[in-house]
Amino acid sequence: APLVPPGATMIFEIELLSWETQEDLFGDGLAIKTVVKAGDGETKPMRGQEVILNLKCTDRKGQVLEEHEHLTHKVGDPLFGPLSRAVVTSLLAMYEGERATVAFGRYFAPTSTDRRYAKATLELELEQVFESRDVSATQDKSLIKKVLRKGKGKSFPRDTSKVKLHIEAASDGNAALYGFSGPKTLEFALGNGDVCDALEFAAIQMKAGERAILTCMPPLPQCLELDLGLVNIQARQAQLTVELLSFESIADPAGLDSEAFLSHVRARKEFAGDLYKRDRHALAAEVYRRIVELSAGRSDLQGEASTEVEKLRPVCQLNQAACMLKLNQFSRTRELCSEVLRVDEGNMKALYRRASASFGLDDYTAALRDLAKVLEQDAGNTDSRRLVSQVKEAQRQYTKDARKTAARMIGEEVADEDDESPGEDGTAEGSFERPEAFRIRVLAKLAALSACLPVEPCARMFGLRPRRSNQS
Repeated sequence: APLVPPGATMIFEIELLSWETQEDLFGDGLAIKTVVKAGDGETKPMRGQEVILNLKCTDRKGQVLEEHEHLTHKVGDPLFGPLSRAVVTSLLAMYEGERATVAFGRYFAPTSTDRRYAKATLELELEQVFESRDVSATQDKSLIKKVLRKGKGKSFPRDTSKVKLHIEAASDGNAALYGFSGPKTLEFALGNGDVCDALEFAAIQMKAGERAILTCMPPLPQCLELDLGLVNIQARQAQLTVELLSFESIADPAGLDSEAFLSHVRARKEFAGDLYKRDRHALAAEVYRRIVELSAGRSDLQGEASTEVEKLRPVCQLNQAACMLKLNQFSRTRELCSEVLRVDEGNMKALYRRASASFGLDDYTAALRDLAKVLEQDAGNTDSRRLVSQVKEAQRQYTKDARKTAARMIGEEVADEDDESPGEDGTAEGSFERPEAFRIRVLAKLAALSACLPVEPCARMFGLRPRRSNQS
C-alpha cells in the first residue's frame, strides 16, 4: 500500500450493496427474524385479519417439522401450535410480498420437554393481505367487504355513476344459496335503489377490476335481489362474490356551477324521499348524508343559491335522522337532531325525533324534556302527547322493577303491586308495605352493609332517598 504523506486528507468512496434487517422477536435472543426479500405492499396485517402465507419449519438437521403452502390464515389464530407466537409476531411486522426467516436459538423450547425447535429455522412468506372493511350504512358490521383482488387506479365511482358489477357466486359460506340465478352481470346507477343495499354500498367503495366477497349478516333485507333469484334466504349469513368490471366517470358535483349544483341536490333529495317511501331506509339515509356532505363543501355559493342550500341542509339532516330512527340507530339519530337544534333550537321535528331516540335509549328524562318543548309550541300535538304517555308508562315500569330488585337484594318477598286481592287484615295480600315503611327497612338493611357499601349511593341506585337526621 502506498505511504500516505503526513497531514494528507483521505477520501473514501463507498457503496452500500445490501443489508439485512434483523429483529429479536421476543427480546431474549432466542428468535431472530431476518428479512430475506422486502415486501412490495403498503400495509401490514393486523390481528384478526385474513392473509395468505407460505410456511416451512425445519429442525437443525434439515428435517421438515411443519409446512403449509398458500394457506389462508387469520392472524392470531393458534393454528401452528408451539410456533404460533413466533408466526404471529413475525406477521404483524411484515408487508405483503415479504419473505423472512426466523432462526431459533439452542435454548428455544416452547415447552419444557419439547426440544424439536432448538436451533430450528422458520421460513415465512406473506403472499397477500386481505383488506376487510365495514361498508354497512350503520357501521354495525352487518355488511363486510373483503378484497380478494385489488382494483386499478385511484378513483372510485360516484353517486349516480353507472356501473357494471359481476356477481360470480352467492353462498352461505359453504353451499350455494337456494334460488341464485347467477353468475350474472348487473348494470345500474348508484344511489337510485335499482339493486339491493349490499350491492349499492359495496360498489361505491370499489375500484375498477376489484374482486371482493361481501358478507351480509343478516342477509335480509340487504341481499334481497330479484334479478339474482335471491328472494327467500334462510341462511344465517350470505356471501356474494362480486367484481366491479367498470364504471362511468362523471364530473364531481362539487365542481358544478350554482344552477347545476342546485338542480343536482334537489334531484337527489327527491330520490332519497322516494327511497324512504319504498322502505329503503338505509340507502335513503346514505343519499341524504351525501347531500349534506356535498352542500357543506360549497361555501362559494352566493345569493339565492347559498340561501337555498342553507335551508336544504337541516332538512336533509332531519330526514336522515328519520331514516336512522327507522333503523333503530338511536344514538346517531340524537346526534343528527342535536346538530339541527344547535342552529334552530325550537325545531319541532328535531325535538320530537330526538325525544323518540332518547326513548329508544331508555333516557326517559331527556325524552320528556324535549317533548315538553314541543308541547309548549303546540299543546295539541297528538304524536307528542301519545309519546309522553308511552315514556311515562315505561318510566313507571322501570321504577317498579327497580323497587322489586331492591327488595330482592335485601331478602324481602316480592309481589305484584297491582295485585289487589284482600288479605286477612284487609290490605292487598302480599303487596308492598307503605313506601315509608319500605324505605326504612331497605335503609336499615343497607346500613348493615355500610362497612363495605356506602348507604346513600346504594339507596339512590334504587330510587330511594335516605332521610337525614335533623340532629347535629
